[in-house]
Amino acid sequence: MFKIDVLSGGVGDIDGFFCDGVNCGLRTDSSQEDLSFIYSDRETLISAVYTQNSFKASPIIHSLKYSQTFQGNFILINAKNANAMTGAARSKGHRRDSITYS
Repeated sequence: MFKIDVLSGGVGDIDGFFCDGVNCGLRTDSSQEDLSFIYSDRETLISAVYTQNSFKASPIIHSLKYSQTFQGNFILINAKNANAMTGAARSKGHRRDSITYS
């Protein structure tokens, strides 16, 4: 079994991890952060929890193609558009919106 420790300052309290959030205009209330990131100074295993809805947006379908041992060091998170870039035209273009940082 494992133990879950609550971090008073969140992910940013872990050595080598950095995070922040801003309001970039996705939400109309500018006092609410709607875009955030988590960065690690080294690659680590990345996992995700997905909707159980039978309809999945093209970015979700794209990300499901990655192996369960996918590693990276940067996650960008938005707090508004759960079903972004849907539809036939966007399904063909979702790879165009994937960005690789090094």
